[in-house]
Amino acid sequence: MTKIDKILRKDFVYQFILLQNPLILISIITVTYLLTADTLNIKQYCNFSKGKQSSIFFGIITIPNSDRRQYMWKFWIEKLLSTTQHQVKYITKPIIDLPELSLLPDHKWEKYEFNVDRDRVVKRLTAAEYFLKNTTLDWYWTLTDDVFIDLNELDDLTSELDKKYDTNKDYVMQGNLLFEESFYLQGGVGYIMSRKAVQHFLSIGFQYLEMCIWNDDMYGSYIYETMNIPDDQITNPRLIGEPVHKNKLLLLKIYSNHKKFPICPKQTPKFGGYNGTYPIKMITAVHHNDIRYSRRFWIQLLKAKEANHNIRYYFEEKHITNFCIED
Repeated sequence: MTKIDKILRKDFVYQFILLQNPLILISIITVTYLLTADTLNIKQYCNFSKGKQSSIFFGIITIPNSDRRQYMWKFWIEKLLSTTQHQVKYITKPIIDLPELSLLPDHKWEKYEFNVDRDRVVKRLTAAEYFLKNTTLDWYWTLTDDVFIDLNELDDLTSELDKKYDTNKDYVMQGNLLFEESFYLQGGVGYIMSRKAVQHFLSIGFQYLEMCIWNDDMYGSYIYETMNIPDDQITNPRLIGEPVHKNKLLLLKIYSNHKKFPICPKQTPKFGGYNGTYPIKMITAVHHNDIRYSRRFWIQLLKAKEANHNIRYYFEEKHITNFCIED
């Protein structure tokens, strides 16, 4: 049994304990989960090189006592900071263990009545302004603290952006396009923005804040629409905000059950810039509100990438990422 298999087995053990005695689970889960990323030999998946790629500033929305932030630190952030040119700031009140990475939300944006959605926008704007004024990095990625990142794919991601756009001259805002009453970019996995787009974002910051009375990402179309970005340029298939397959249990075993996926269709839904199927190797970021679900899916996904199965994926409008096997 591999180390990853043991981790997945532990998850099922936790579910059994939860049914028998929730108090036992509460007492052990924090320590065990923080050690899990160390138990998993993450190094085997991190074969990236520093190179001369353009760089990303990650503005991570969080709170001081977030366990989710600690998971991501072990899974990818610590490695990112020690081995790449990319930078990270946690947008929150000071974090005791990582004060140098904390960035306080700027009070000047707190003009309107507080709600959690406006709080996220304040943090996005704070990080955006820091990115412009205090760094020379190329791209701004605003995301929440429960997003898994595959460091092996960052060079390809930035290379693709660099080939298509000039960060100082072009309006760029990309993410995972979903549909619920209207199209929107999923805010958890976040938005990748050029420096020119960030300038515009800051210029309309107060207008955006005023309209965000709930679900700030549902109003995010205001940002890219005021930059006149075409619909086919706001999506990036590397980002998955809701990895919810029609068969959720099958998706949690994407590595071991890959042969059970259907043959890829000849035609897939076309909306935004999505067109056709993509190899799973391309998946760079995954977010899901259920951290235990996304964690198990992420580990299985890394195993499937490593095995080089012919698994591909495509998007449907209503929060569905479908997986299939190439014929």
